[in-house]
Formats: sequence, structure tokens, C-alpha cells
Amino acid sequence: EDTYGQLLRHYGHHQTEHILRHLKAVFLSHIHADHHFGLFTIIRERFIAMGELKTKDTSKLLIFSTPWIESWLNTVLPLTLSINIANSIQLVSPRDTKFDTIRLGFKVRSAFTPHCRDSVAVRINHCTGYSIVYTGDTGYYCENVIRLGHGCSVLIIEATYPDELEGMARQRRHLTMKDALSLGERMEANFTLLTHFSQR
Repeated sequence: EDTYGQLLRHYGHHQTEHILRHLKAVFLSHIHADHHFGLFTIIRERFIAMGELKTKDTSKLLIFSTPWIESWLNTVLPLTLSINIANSIQLVSPRDTKFDTIRLGFKVRSAFTPHCRDSVAVRINHCTGYSIVYTGDTGYYCENVIRLGHGCSVLIIEATYPDELEGMARQRRHLTMKDALSLGERMEANFTLLTHFSQR
């Protein structure tokens, strides 16, 4: 949510355009408003930034997500953009082990998380040797996510609630800061980055 706005505030208009023109792939962990609503703006602004390049096959944006996102995009995009979705994006399941991302310089693995239907975490192994794991939203009991992230270079993990709201975190299938740090230690991640903080 508001990814484009954050890019603008941090990098400015010119550099943001450069980033969007070189953006190859987007990962969506699950279909909740705070995770997928910003995708529309990214697609729209990237389409504009690509200019004449957008007719090339290489301009397709890969979107790693569950099949649920396709119907949403088919509904929302034509309302404000007269673009051929098939020529602009390519939807890929993060669990598609046959999809070749080697040409992009990385491999993708994923695991389901105990948050909502079809919510997934992802691991990206870059050809240069480093690896990034992003958990998306997840509950605490997530052994498959721990296995996915073992030994990663960077772990980006949600820490929605403060430790004193552990009961609420369990009820809503989120993590506390203590949970997130504990999972990072169990994964033996080299660096743990906390994100997705609640305003509480």
C-alpha cells in the first residue's frame, strides 16, 4: 500500500521513473488491502514510465501472487488504463516450480504461512549468492517458513504487534516483535529486518 508514494518521497520523480522502468517483478504475499492495493498504482506508473519501450516483450512485469489477484486486476485496470493486460503483466504462482526466473538472475521458492487463505512467504536466491526471505503476514507457528528461511542473508519479517499484545497477535495470526526476532534466530538469518508495524 502506497509503495509508489514511498518511492517518490524517498527518491524523487526522476529516479522513481528509472526504478519503475527497470522493475522486473513484484511479489504479493496475500490478498489483503494493505498488501495489494498499491499494485495498481505501480502498474499504472510503470506503464507510463516505460513509454515506447512498453511494446517490447521484455517490458512485461512479472507478478508473483495467488490466482486471486488476476480477477482483481482484470476488474480494476481497465477502469482507468486502456492497456492490454496480457501485454503488460505476467502472473506467476510463487509455487510454480517450473517457471524459469534464471534469466532474471534469481530463483524463487515459497511456503504457505498461517495467516489467511493462500498467504505465502518467499525466498529469493540471487545468482551472486545472497538470499532474501520475505514472510508477508504470518502466524507464529510456521515451521515451513522457518525451513524456507534457514541461513538466508536477509530476513524481512512482519512484527505487527508490540510484545504486550501477544494475545491479539495470536488471535489475528500476526507476530509480535519478540516473535519476529525469535524466528529470525531460529532461521539463523544473517540479518533480520522488522516491518509491518501496527499503529497500536
